[in-house]
Amino acid sequence: GRGPRSITIMGQNVELVDTYKYLGVLLDNKLDWKANTEAVYKKGMSRLYSWRRLRIRGAGAKKLNKLIRKSGSVLGCPLDGAEHFQQRTHTAVAEKGDKAPTLTVLPPSGAVQDLDKVTLVCVGSGGFPSDWKLSWKVGSNPSSSGVSNSPALLQNGLYSWSSTLTLDQKQWLKNTVTCEANKDAQPTVSEAILVLK
Repeated sequence: GRGPRSITIMGQNVELVDTYKYLGVLLDNKLDWKANTEAVYKKGMSRLYSWRRLRIRGAGAKKLNKLIRKSGSVLGCPLDGAEHFQQRTHTAVAEKGDKAPTLTVLPPSGAVQDLDKVTLVCVGSGGFPSDWKLSWKVGSNPSSSGVSNSPALLQNGLYSWSSTLTLDQKQWLKNTVTCEANKDAQPTVSEAILVLK
């Protein structure tokens, strides 16, 4: 089948698992943030959905404020109350307009570079609104194979995104790899990485 489901470290059997939650962070066996990002996103959206439902049904300000503070702790941004939340949201939309994210491309870990496949990570941060999309190019060719994108995360009024690209090590060694952020008619933002020979 899939190989051993446990390993021995210093005489102790350690079970291999697909995901493990440690200090509130969901770690996975693929060494990417997809599982954790999706869990935080779902939890935040669930809390915001509840907030909207309570607001529609005319819930009291005390209940709304308690739920908003809990939502803020999940989303990683302080939310002080219903009035403040609505004011911040409207102000952010009015003041920011479109803001391109800053891109950072992280090379494969040195520990896995002897494998046939390598994984690169692109992080886009500080963008607005949430509909910027990350994509990859290997050389001058767009690449969608081996790509995994995480949903946008809101923090301090701006969004962050992440994307991973898994490709053959030969492609990685021979090409410049570029991460791009695109949105409608906005200028494309790009960050490239290449192997120094």
